[in-house]
Amino acid sequence: MRITIPSGVPGRDLKDLARKAFIYGFPLVESMGKMYEMGTSPGVPMGAPVNTFGHARQLVDAETGRRPGIVSPDNDTLCSISQVDVRNEPLVFHVPATHDRYYVMRFVDAWSNNFAHVGTRATGTGECEFLPVAPGWKGEVPAGMPVIHAPTRVFTIVGRFAVAGEEDVPNVAALQEEVWMTPLSQYPGKPDTSGRTVRDWPLPAPAGPFRPILRMYMPRPEAFDENLWHLPPIQSVG
Repeated sequence: MRITIPSGVPGRDLKDLARKAFIYGFPLVESMGKMYEMGTSPGVPMGAPVNTFGHARQLVDAETGRRPGIVSPDNDTLCSISQVDVRNEPLVFHVPATHDRYYVMRFVDAWSNNFAHVGTRATGTGECEFLPVAPGWKGEVPAGMPVIHAPTRVFTIVGRFAVAGEEDVPNVAALQEEVWMTPLSQYPGKPDTSGRTVRDWPLPAPAGPFRPILRMYMPRPEAFDENLWHLPPIQSVG
């Protein structure tokens, strides 16, 4: 991260200003680094092209549990993960009926904050569709479809399906295949992902000057406390 010293700031305040800027921005840069890796780098566990899902299809063991990208590995669930970009338009998010099987889809913004949950406890186990939208989006919503307001334009969906041992893995895999997203402009058509690759989407890299990164992923004003972080001085750090 390159830091540009702002003009007009007394030298005695620069250290405190840099400290606050680092604390404020570190979660964003760290989170975006992992999102960028999983959405654009081949060979990453559960990595997949942006706006598609990567799935775990085997239970973890001593070797796979140590692989990068696997957080808190367990053998009670199988994960499905997607790096989501709604800068261009909203996406329709579809989940199949899971009947009596527990599942959860956790929506995590670019700052690593959970902002929505879809799943057994939050929305039930029936087939459902939701419309994740970018901050400030205004448009026509399909009748009866709940809207999920994302605080950042890029975010992650982390899903888990309960699995009852090795013999149950194919059943979970069948459900995972029915989890998908499609651009609102193409709905109700399903997405054709047959030609997608992890390098085919211009997901912005979390590198370079601090200010453009903040500007691109800044959450809604109500998502932070301006008095606590003194944002105008912090935003003067490039």
